[in-house]
Amino acid sequence: MASSNKSNVHMPSKAINIVAMNTNKYILSSYNENGKPIIDVTYPLHDPGGKNIGAVEIKYDMSAMQSQLLMKKTNNMQIALILTLLAIIATILRHKETLNDLENSVKERTSKLETAFDSLKESEKSLAEAQKMAHIGNWHYDIQTNKLYWSNEMYSIFGLNPKELEITYDLFLTYVHSNDRDYVNDSVKNLLNGETSDIDFRIITSDGSERVVYGNTEVIFNESNIPIRLKGTIQDITEHKKAEEKIRILADVVESSNDAIVTESLEDIITSWNEGAEQIYGYSSEEILGKNGSILEPDNLKGEINQFIGKIQQEEKIKNYETLGLRKDGKIINVSLTLSPVFDVNGKMTAISVIARDVTKRKEAEEALAKTEIARKQEIHHRIKNNLQVISSLLDLQAEKFKSKKDIKYSEVLEAFKES
Repeated sequence: MASSNKSNVHMPSKAINIVAMNTNKYILSSYNENGKPIIDVTYPLHDPGGKNIGAVEIKYDMSAMQSQLLMKKTNNMQIALILTLLAIIATILRHKETLNDLENSVKERTSKLETAFDSLKESEKSLAEAQKMAHIGNWHYDIQTNKLYWSNEMYSIFGLNPKELEITYDLFLTYVHSNDRDYVNDSVKNLLNGETSDIDFRIITSDGSERVVYGNTEVIFNESNIPIRLKGTIQDITEHKKAEEKIRILADVVESSNDAIVTESLEDIITSWNEGAEQIYGYSSEEILGKNGSILEPDNLKGEINQFIGKIQQEEKIKNYETLGLRKDGKIINVSLTLSPVFDVNGKMTAISVIARDVTKRKEAEEALAKTEIARKQEIHHRIKNNLQVISSLLDLQAEKFKSKKDIKYSEVLEAFKES
């Protein structure tokens, strides 16, 4: 950096730079990382004879600090010393500001890390709670170190305590049902060969109870396509399997029933149809699903099912109600109906279940029996009537014996009845 008298002044730091100079002042600046000046310097200068050769004024504002340096007389060496001192001060202040910025950055970063750590702990807690509610545990296995990690819910599914033992793959296999052990082991081997692994298998928990679990496994490969890690989840689906079994049994009962078991919407639209319904009414499920329930009613009973639906919505019960039904071939049949409400998971009624039993043969038998009873009664009546007529005739004959008698004894009348 050069003055007007051609003397050289060397700055020990780039913190201060002369950016302009004339006979009145020097202007020196220090810049932060954004290129903004943080120190300006202006100071009057004189030669050894006292002649004014310029000026240097020093001003800087750093962290609310203000300083101004003014000297009346000096020489070039003094200028160099002053500028060197200013450079040192500016460097110190710059370093101080850098340290302050670094300290603030560390504090801010520490605060963010603490927040992130708290968030991570909360996420881990939420994950553990979610796994507990869903009966899902997660795990991962490091192939290189032969280390197996289980989440707490994994231990819970197997009835184990994570503080009591360290799980290994071989130990895990001992809890797999003996009939499923090879199946599970083979699925892991196949997975390492690039196949997928989503399987259901049985386990025996620490208390000896049998459970059914669903396992999903994924293999992690390195850049050389070598498997290095396995990870996956296991979910206890025992109750789900039991529910599936109940549903399957119920479905089998519905399909094998000789009764028509039909589901209708609250708008009287047929939404399900079993084989029994096909046998009774003659329609296949493809023909009937989506049709209005009135298709099964004779013309003189149209709207009857709709009335029943309204009664069911009013919590009335309809059980073994006998009415007439209409088959696909136009034949009128006698049916016994039982209607029940169908609710969704929220307890809202969404449909009506209709069980229809064909009682035509029973009705025909009852009618035949009624006719037989009528005929039997008529026959009995006829025979009694004939017998009474005979008795009446006999009594008339006996009565002829007493017409001419004025004095009739009781014993004589009784003897006459006996003869009759």
